[in-house]
Amino acid sequence: MEEMKNVKRVEGKDGRMCINTEWDGFGDDGSLEDILTKFDKVVDRTSINPGVHTFEKMISGMYLGEIVRRVLMKLTEKKLLFKGKRLRPCVLQELLRQKSLLTRQTISSRSARLSAAALATIGNRILANRGLPHLKTTVGVDGTVYKKHPNDKLQKVLRLLAPNCDIKFLVSEDCSGKGAAMITAVSQQLALQSRLLEESDGEEENKMGS
Repeated sequence: MEEMKNVKRVEGKDGRMCINTEWDGFGDDGSLEDILTKFDKVVDRTSINPGVHTFEKMISGMYLGEIVRRVLMKLTEKKLLFKGKRLRPCVLQELLRQKSLLTRQTISSRSARLSAAALATIGNRILANRGLPHLKTTVGVDGTVYKKHPNDKLQKVLRLLAPNCDIKFLVSEDCSGKGAAMITAVSQQLALQSRLLEESDGEEENKMGS
C-alpha cells in the first residue's frame, strides 16, 4: 500500500493506494544486465517471450529448472561432470529432482536472495514514506519455489537488507485469483456507493426545484 501523496499519476494526496509492482518485468530496461549470467540470457532467448519478464526468469520456478539444466549441460561439455558423457533425458530429469544437487541449491539460493532484495526495497520504502521506526507486515505467498524450496536464505537476506522491517510470510493458495476477486468486490462496492450518492443528489435537486 503506497501513500497517495507518492502516487504521481493520480490526483489527491489523502489515503493509500494498492500498487501492483509488476516486478516480473524488473530489468526489462537493461538495469539487471550486470548480474545476468549467460545461462539467464539463453533461457530468455529461447523462451516464448524473449526480452521481457527478466526478473521473473531469474526467480520463478517456471524457469529455475531450465537454468539448472543448462548449467549441467555446460559442465558436462567441459567434462567437469559425468566424464563428459551426455545423460539420457530421463536420468537428467531425475537428477534435477534431487534437492542435494549443489547446482540446484545454488540457483535456488540466488532466487531467494533476489526475491529478498526486492521485498526489502519495498519494505524500506514503506518504512521511510510513513516515517515509522519499525514496520511489521505479512506477505501472502503462492508458488512452488517458496513451498518446496528452503526459504531460510530469503529470511536471512531480508533481515540483513531491511533490519527494521518484520516481514512474515503466509502461504496462500491462488493468490492471484483471490486478489482479483477482492479488487472486483471493492470496485463493485465503490460503484454502488457512487450510484447511490448520485441518486441522493438527484433527489435533493428535485426537492429544491419543487
